[in-house]
Formats: sequence, C-alpha cells, structure tokens
Amino acid sequence: MNTKIKNFFIIPFFAFGLFMIAFFVLSIYYRHFSSRELNKMEKIVEHRSIDPEGVSVMIYNATDVNGLAKELKLYLKTFQVDNISVENYKEFKQESTISSKPEKIEYAKYIATLLDYNLDFIHVSDSIDKDIIVIIGRDYKLFKPFKN
Repeated sequence: MNTKIKNFFIIPFFAFGLFMIAFFVLSIYYRHFSSRELNKMEKIVEHRSIDPEGVSVMIYNATDVNGLAKELKLYLKTFQVDNISVENYKEFKQESTISSKPEKIEYAKYIATLLDYNLDFIHVSDSIDKDIIVIIGRDYKLFKPFKN
C-alpha cells in the first residue's frame, strides 16, 4: 500500500518535471531561431518591391557537380527571379561569389538574401557582362537550396 501511494505522487511529479524541461527548451528555441528566420523573411519581403524588369542574371557552375546551376535557377524562379542564364565556369572555384553592377546592387542583395549569402561579400563591378553573376563554388552547400 505504501508503494502505491509513493507511485501516485512520484509519477505525476516526474511527468510535470519533464513537461517543464520541454517547455523551457522549446521557448529558448523559438526565441532564438524563429526570430532569425523572421528577420530573413522581412528582408526578402523588403526586396520584393525592387523591379526585376531588365535585370540579367548569369549563374556559373564552378564545381564538378553536374546540374547545380540549373537547380539554383529553378530555385530562384520560385521567387520570380527571371532572365537567368546558366553555364559551366571555365575553372573550378573553391568559394562561391555574387557580383553585381553598381546600379543593380539592391537586386543582388535580394538574391543573396534568398541564398543565405553574406551581403557584405557581394562584389560590385562595372566590368561584368551581366547585371548579376552568381558563381557556384565548391562551398555550394552554404547556399540555402543546397543545405541538407
């Protein structure tokens, strides 16, 4: 009889403790991670007001993995990024890069945000032949569509 009384109090107390731990872990997760995702989504929505009319984008695959440029093109098209050309790059590159003409920098930032690319690393140059050039390097798994 004494054991039944102990179990009657111990089991609910143990379950309540597990519930509180789970609640604590989830609250930390949502506070930290969901706010970061919300900030990214706000940046994407903010850039959607940019007019993509006439912006030409070139995606180069500078890896030995076939189809990355085409896959990235399809990903960007889901965000209404059109007028995209794809090609293999002349050599393999270790690091991915995004380059932009000065007058198209805001649209390049939009694309970089979609890819989880650091905005500080966008190269700005008048000497490129397209408005925006994305070179997919061997670090391609850092781009959002290739993560996992």
